[in-house]
Order: sequence, then structure tokens, then C-alpha cells
Amino acid sequence: MSSCSHAHATANEYAIEDRGRADPTQTTTDQRALSRWIRGRIGEVDAAIREKILEDDAFGMDDNAFSEWSGLSDAEKARRFDDWLERQIESTILTSEFEDKAERHLEHAVERGATDAHRELRDAGVDIGDPDETLAQDNVQEAIGLGVIALAGRVRSEMDDFRGDAREIITDGGLEVSRTQLASDIVERGQVYKSEVTADTAAEVVNQYNTTGQLSSYERVPDEVEVELNVEPEFRTAQDDRVCEQCQELAQRDWTLEDAQDFHIPRDTHPHCRCRWEVTDVRTLEDL
Repeated sequence: MSSCSHAHATANEYAIEDRGRADPTQTTTDQRALSRWIRGRIGEVDAAIREKILEDDAFGMDDNAFSEWSGLSDAEKARRFDDWLERQIESTILTSEFEDKAERHLEHAVERGATDAHRELRDAGVDIGDPDETLAQDNVQEAIGLGVIALAGRVRSEMDDFRGDAREIITDGGLEVSRTQLASDIVERGQVYKSEVTADTAAEVVNQYNTTGQLSSYERVPDEVEVELNVEPEFRTAQDDRVCEQCQELAQRDWTLEDAQDFHIPRDTHPHCRCRWEVTDVRTLEDL
């Protein structure tokens, strides 16, 4: 990863779809599956937009035909379209199926993060039980649920911005061009937000792996026994030529568990960050 920013639609999608892309979190499958589903639903909204403008001629751009919104001002037509588009988004994207799929993929990322954390602790001589026990904790299940809500909120925010852009296109001379051009302009603008949603999805999957899966497991290290642990996780980069300078610098730091809990991957790094935490040192009282 050569840069911390992905300004173009193709860049965000490439970051997930690239088959040769190393991913230390091993969550690429979940990132791909969930983001593909969401992009597919956005594609259905795009198709509905084209049908509304081209086939239904809702704006009355064909002077010889009566339309759903003929006789209205451009501003009112834009408002009617916005109301219609909001309903399309809610009924196509932000559905119970979205919640089910997001929960499944985020939980799988947490399971993988917990499994990796438990293995590393065992390798260091500390057995905290089965990863399923971490996954079953109320706080972990709650965190997964909050992750679903957070992702839905970000998707809704991106779609709200898309609706705002569509209104602006319509009122800023959009009804003076051909129907084909208007539909193309709106759908093309939506590609930007489709890209942002892809980045949002990848970020939440990786966040759940790191924060809910790994760090929640580290917290289970028992304190009732005479063992003191300084878990010093560090960034494990993908170790290829696409690791950005920011992550290279972070990988050189020493991290305590407390520091790790205050730092969020990838929210505090960049879109499509592939870094994860790794246990590098465990000390008992005898070592101090």
C-alpha cells in the first residue's frame, strides 16, 4: 500500500479485490463478501434510478409525454426524487438482510481475532481457555452488535451525501440535458460513495478483528493468580511494498495493552489498513 488515501472508486475496490494482497488479519474473505453484497445493493439502486429517469420519464423531460412530476418546479422535482431515492435506499440496502450479513461477517472476524490472540498467548505460556469463551462474552457480543449499528450508520451517511449530490445535479441544470445524461451523471456520482462504503466495510471488519477479537482476549489474562502480564502488542504489517509510511512508523513502536486499547485500527490509521496486534512479550512476577 503506497498511500494512506484512496481517492478514486477503483482504488478502494482494488484494495479488497486484489488477489495478491497480503493481509495479516486474514479477514479479506469477510471484507470482500460483505462489501460485494452492499455494492450489489447499491447497483440495484442505480438500476432503479435509470428506470425512473429513462423508462418512466418521471421528470417529464420528453415534452410529448405526461410524467409523474410534470408541471412541478425543478426544486419540487428534486425533492420528490429525493424522497423516492431515500425509500429505494432503505428498502434495498439498509434492510434486515444487511444486519444479518454484517453480523455474520463481523462475528467471524472477531472469532478469527480471538483465535489468533489465544494462540499467541498460549505460545507465551499463558492459557486463557477456548476462543469460543471470549466470543460468548456479553461485552463481545454487544461490541459486535454496536459494530453492525456503526457500519449501518456510515452507509446511511454516505447514501445521504449521495442523495444531496443528486438533488444538486437536478437543480443545477440537470433537467436541461438529456435523460440519458442526467441518469449517467447521478449514477456516476454514486460511484464515489460506493467506493467509500467499500472502505467503511473493510474498516469495520478489521476493527472488529483487532478491537473486539484480539484486545478482548488479552483482557482475559487472569489477575487472580500470581502472574503479572505486560502484553506489548505491536503492529504486524503486511510486509509488502504497499505498506504506507504511517504504518511502518507505527510498527517500530512498543505498545502496551492500555495503549492499544486507546488506538483503533484502522480508524486512527487509514482506509484499508491491514495491520493487526501481535503479542511480543509476556512477563510473570518472576521476571520482574
